[in-house]
Amino acid sequence: MQQQTGLQDLERVIQSAYNENHEYMAVLISLPGQEEPELITNKIGSMKSKLKYYKDNYNDDLTLKHNPNVKIVGYVSSYSLEGLGILLDF
Repeated sequence: MQQQTGLQDLERVIQSAYNENHEYMAVLISLPGQEEPELITNKIGSMKSKLKYYKDNYNDDLTLKHNPNVKIVGYVSSYSLEGLGILLDF
């Protein structure tokens, strides 16, 4: 799993997932008032539009522009859904 390091790194991981023909991408998001982060999973085909959303709505440090208490804390790509399970060990 990739620990959050910044928006540019998330973009690099998404591009690498495309290049390596991964099928899935997952993002772990910390939300205020929740004990555990939220896990969001997408098919890789939708990640270009998701990346645009992240660039438009998140700061370089992966905090949400409109609420800095919301933060992407991890992300990973995989060939299978099972491969995304590493995020659950966060």
